[in-house]
Amino acid sequence: MRKAIIVSISMLFVVSSLSAQQNRRNGVSVFLTDIGGGYSDSTGRHFDAAYGAAFDHRFGAHLSAELSVTNEMSRQNATFLSNGVILYSVRTNRVYPIDATASYNFFSESRWQPHIGAGLRYVSETIHENGPLGSTQFSTTTVSPEIVGGVTFRFTPALGLRLDAKQILTNRSDFVADQRFKASVGLNLRF
Repeated sequence: MRKAIIVSISMLFVVSSLSAQQNRRNGVSVFLTDIGGGYSDSTGRHFDAAYGAAFDHRFGAHLSAELSVTNEMSRQNATFLSNGVILYSVRTNRVYPIDATASYNFFSESRWQPHIGAGLRYVSETIHENGPLGSTQFSTTTVSPEIVGGVTFRFTPALGLRLDAKQILTNRSDFVADQRFKASVGLNLRF
């Protein structure tokens, strides 16, 4: 009788821990992308990165949908010579790409959880340019199909390290600051 109680309690813990993991249908991620840096004599070393957040929902064991937004900034400096005069131009812009994707999740017995999917990327961009002839501003909006893939390493059932890549499938205007390929690293919290 004592063994039956111990086995029953053990089974209860196993079933409850498995169901607790399956009930974690929602997730929130924070991530860095476009990570880079450099060195110049005038400014020294610098580190650049865009950052973002995502919300995802699992509809079952394998299908999920995600909505993410990224904060990206680009700055381009140009120096050129015109009629013997050195001219300097600065172009800055900040974009907030929004990705809506659906993914297939390959669950395995390990803590590694890969996924692959497809979706759309929406970017609305306004570029401000200050140059020798004054300031100009122009805007553009794009919606592009993309494919996504990545893997999450689970530290615990609730917390994981997420590595992702996104590739835009169409050619876009050259002045869109948002790059066609994005790799990101971040933390994912499931609840």
